[in-house]
Amino acid sequence: MRTIFALSLVLVVVFFIHAADYYVSTTGSDNGTGSPSAPWKTLQHAAELAQPGWTIHVAPGSYNSTIYCSGSDYNGTAMVCMKTSGTVLAPITFVSDTTWGAKLSLGTNGVGMFFIDASYIRIVGFDMTGPDGIFAAITYGNNGHNEIRNNYLHDFAVATCNFTGVLCDGNAGYDIFDGNVIHHAGAIGGNAGNCIGYHGIYMARPNTVATNNIISGIIGIGIHAYGAGICHQTIANNTVFDCSQGGIIAENVGTHSGYTDMCSNGGTTDYETIINNITVNNGIGNGYTGGWGGINVYGSSVGSHNIISNNLAYGNQPFQISVTSPSVSVNEKTGSNATVFTNYQADKNWAPAANYNSLNYALKSGSPAIDAGIATGAPAKDVIGHARPQGSGYDIGAYEMPGPTTVLPSASGIKSFRCTITANLINYILPKACFVSIKYYDLQGRTVWSFANKYQATGNYSLKLPEALSRNIYIQEFRASDFVKKERLAMTR
Repeated sequence: MRTIFALSLVLVVVFFIHAADYYVSTTGSDNGTGSPSAPWKTLQHAAELAQPGWTIHVAPGSYNSTIYCSGSDYNGTAMVCMKTSGTVLAPITFVSDTTWGAKLSLGTNGVGMFFIDASYIRIVGFDMTGPDGIFAAITYGNNGHNEIRNNYLHDFAVATCNFTGVLCDGNAGYDIFDGNVIHHAGAIGGNAGNCIGYHGIYMARPNTVATNNIISGIIGIGIHAYGAGICHQTIANNTVFDCSQGGIIAENVGTHSGYTDMCSNGGTTDYETIINNITVNNGIGNGYTGGWGGINVYGSSVGSHNIISNNLAYGNQPFQISVTSPSVSVNEKTGSNATVFTNYQADKNWAPAANYNSLNYALKSGSPAIDAGIATGAPAKDVIGHARPQGSGYDIGAYEMPGPTTVLPSASGIKSFRCTITANLINYILPKACFVSIKYYDLQGRTVWSFANKYQATGNYSLKLPEALSRNIYIQEFRASDFVKKERLAMTR
């Protein structure tokens, strides 16, 4: 018999979080109040004032102000130097109110866009470019739980071969890189050489997640999971192509070169989930073979708990998928540019697509990637917000193709929805049709249970709480379209 008590000692869980909305505009002033009528001028000014629960809305326009940013293990010129953390219940969010409408550009001396020396920070919907820059977003120090979502990150044309990436995770792990389009980054030109060090996403810590990203034209590797924390990571439903050194690599190096064994397993590449990815035409540089292929899972030691499944690969050099025993790759798929994509355009680092458009890499009707994926580790939505799955199964790659009879009406405008807990039931009312997910996290931010995760019509709903939730304190997260509500829940048996 199980009894549930909300911390407020009533059956309806009610918590008040100090949420606030502030605004930045190219026409604003840092002497303003940050209100819609008196917005601030710079993102940095907002970052210096931001507190847990704040959302910083950034209006369309071009932004190029920078600041010198330094800490215990970094220094350089950045657009935003973020040193205040949010919390699991109240993250700090920077959002471009028009997707890709706020355009951030580094000057010739800029090193990175967002230097994040903090946790629970969300960066959503920006267009970022750095002609001489290195990072779009990097987390420093013992921080993590940051989310970089739905950004367009392009033309980071660093002149030297740096061992890093456009996006980099933090020491605490649990970072999420989702729905980003990363295009054309690294040393450029015929003399670029065999640069192996500059990647699209560089993920070195446990529990980091990379999903729904579209990555191309990288001088190094599209997604490089490398270091002493290569365990319990998820790399799922990404589309990676035309990256000079290779597509997706996972290698735990243990304590090599001074690394700390973050997985506490002697440097074993294990408990990695690499599923439903499209990785094609990688490992082909400007006159050379990169050598890392489409997907490569290896290391001095590889465990037996990796899930490498339902990935689609072709055209990579010198191989498609290579997994070191005892791990295996199962249910591999193949195809061609003409059969997989709507309108494939080559996008090499030294020869970018003339009219690049990420929608060209959506799946065409009849693609071998449609309904060919698996549910384990798959994200609930695709790169443009379609719920997964749409058909009889999950699609492979960043796009989920809507089924022939599926219509997803807009759910914008949801400001709230009523949710109560009575006995062992969650009861909620949706004011309009939208995608709904309900998740439970422990106090370390780890997902304990998730359900719903589907498109639901307007109406009243009742779900039974899972028996797997034992006596403990949890963070309960409700999502309905863009509305998010988090609450703390105490459960006893």
